[in-house]
Amino acid sequence: MNNCMTLSNKIENSTFLQLPTKMDLLGLTFDSREVHEDFAFFAFSGIHTDGNLYIDRAIENGASLIVCEIEPESLICGIGYLLVPSTRSSFAIFNSYFYDRSDEKLKIIGVTGTDGKTTTCCYLYHFLKMLNYKVALSTTVYQDDGKDLIKSPNRQSTPEADVLHSFFKRCVEHDVEYLILETTSHSLSEEMDRLNTIKFEMAIITNITSEHLELHKSIDRYVDAKCNLIRNLKEGGTFISTLDNIHLDECLKVADKHRSFILKRDLMYEIIKHDNMLPLDVSIKNKVYKTDMHIDVFVSNALLAAGAASIISQLPVETFLSKIKDLMHIDGRFIVIENNLNINFIVDFAHTADAFHHIMKSLKPKSSRLIALFGSGGERDVEKREQMGKVASSFCDIIILTEEDPRDEGDDKITSDIADGISDTPFVKIYDRMDAIKYAVKIADEADVVLFLGKGHESSIQRRYSKIQWNEESAVRAAIEERERDESNR
Repeated sequence: MNNCMTLSNKIENSTFLQLPTKMDLLGLTFDSREVHEDFAFFAFSGIHTDGNLYIDRAIENGASLIVCEIEPESLICGIGYLLVPSTRSSFAIFNSYFYDRSDEKLKIIGVTGTDGKTTTCCYLYHFLKMLNYKVALSTTVYQDDGKDLIKSPNRQSTPEADVLHSFFKRCVEHDVEYLILETTSHSLSEEMDRLNTIKFEMAIITNITSEHLELHKSIDRYVDAKCNLIRNLKEGGTFISTLDNIHLDECLKVADKHRSFILKRDLMYEIIKHDNMLPLDVSIKNKVYKTDMHIDVFVSNALLAAGAASIISQLPVETFLSKIKDLMHIDGRFIVIENNLNINFIVDFAHTADAFHHIMKSLKPKSSRLIALFGSGGERDVEKREQMGKVASSFCDIIILTEEDPRDEGDDKITSDIADGISDTPFVKIYDRMDAIKYAVKIADEADVVLFLGKGHESSIQRRYSKIQWNEESAVRAAIEERERDESNR
């Protein structure tokens, strides 16, 4: 559907200020640089800039329709101007119909939570692939439109509506039945509303702690945004979560008319921990299942996925418990770096206080040291920083504070905020991440556990005036190899 009059009728309380000469659209975008002939340009009120400032440029590039919330001072002859209550919501709705309502032709499973979204998505994807379901995947790390599993090309965990719905259409073309979609609080929020029109078969919430309060302003609004996933369940849909989710009660109130499956209520389990960095086992109904996981929350994510797969397939959950050890490894999640120094070097994406608690509690050695290197994103949730420092201080013997993505905020303010939560634990600030990694590798002793946290799979560091290419695993390996060479030459 590409007729702008037909599309506009899908937007409640929309008004044409002026009809365009050309009624059929060839594309939709909110970026004036991506406008081509006969495109619709949506003037988003952005966080850093205002799309209304780029309307003239969009028209110069060929836009035939301008969708805006504010009436422009002047209207150009031949150009259509559609006034709407929300350009972001309208963008999602336009894209859904522009791409033939492909979202309605898929069984979409939404996964959200402060941590564990990507791992839960990938585990469920793997379980369904084991049963030969035609399944697609869209996450922070990976994407599969039903053709091939590839590294995600998207900058955002949940892409903007144009990218999302074009992806949906490819899934339909490839005969996909189930799509597993990582859904962030941004995409679920009223402010961003990227998922408008989408109805879900299943809503999985891993946990809700604190993140992205720079957008949501309060934890209540953050929780409410997460609950929008449940509100968008189809009739007869299923809500899945865990008793470890401290905001479960709020979620269950929203999900009161839906079926629910809750870990530690509907599926009891016990984690069995071993010494010497061996993977965890999980005991369920007096039977022990081996895993290839070292962190308890990864086991929880796998069990959420197993519960979901059981409901989808109508097979006993035990069918999937026996396959947990074979689940896919996810880029940037708990990468153990082999070395000749007899030191445990681990790269992980953990970037919240709750994620720190899980990984540090799981890996705290009894007779050696735990060293952690991390920072926090600039221009993002400030309130979580002190808590990250507090958790790290309660488990670590040494803390190294460094850059994550400082952006325009800079490193000094960010690391100072984290340091406010550190009590008696020795810490050092080294702003350049490569220098910080070299320092962490240099000071580590035999049998120590050294955690490199916050970057995981990410391919860049966003600094104040530049964005540099980055690969955390490669950086750590290079530092280890340098120390190994130095020691072999002594």
